[in-house]
Amino acid sequence: MIERTIPKESGDNPPLCEKHGTEKKALNLSFNSSPLWRWFCSRCTEEQENQDREAETRKQALQRQNKINRSLENAMIAPRFRTKTFENYQAESDKQAHVLKEAKAFLEQFGKTVGMIFMGRPGTGKNHLASAITSELVTTKNKTALITTAMKILRAIKESWSGKGSETQALQQFLEPDLLVIDELGVQFGSDTERLFLTEIINDRHAYLKPTLLLTNLNLP
Repeated sequence: MIERTIPKESGDNPPLCEKHGTEKKALNLSFNSSPLWRWFCSRCTEEQENQDREAETRKQALQRQNKINRSLENAMIAPRFRTKTFENYQAESDKQAHVLKEAKAFLEQFGKTVGMIFMGRPGTGKNHLASAITSELVTTKNKTALITTAMKILRAIKESWSGKGSETQALQQFLEPDLLVIDELGVQFGSDTERLFLTEIINDRHAYLKPTLLLTNLNLP
């Protein structure tokens, strides 16, 4: 630590550090012609610098974790699926094992593919894998994500027609996340307009190199 006791000369007999018992050094803190000497312990100074670095490291780690927590919250992972991971996914068939492998590859190569479609009956693990991908993406790759349904997308757009924001704003919230997961695809189509809105979102995301993950109970022809 630096003492405010002023040595008469830099060569005066130095005091001992009360903590370490070592001789202190004289330091001239002046930036002009008049010397301003202070005693300091180099070991105390080093320890303080280490403590400052550790505190900054902890601060940055906390900031990163807070950012991850906010991103996970914004991802809208349903409480039922928040603990779903690749590790606790039970592949009960060769087909499910293959889907698990593809899901892991999608995460590993995120951004290099335009998206993926999970098709199958309810209870086959589509939401499990989608939630696992989303959680891993946010926590390990520092990406943003949003899980929603086709119905919620269309509802947000229709609400904009009633004065709740603009249609552009309604669409933008689905274009911003690095990953968009759309569940219940295929059960909501009631008009060509609704199809066009969903197609526009998917196409715009593709244009901006943002993958989309689609979940449906329907089988493509």
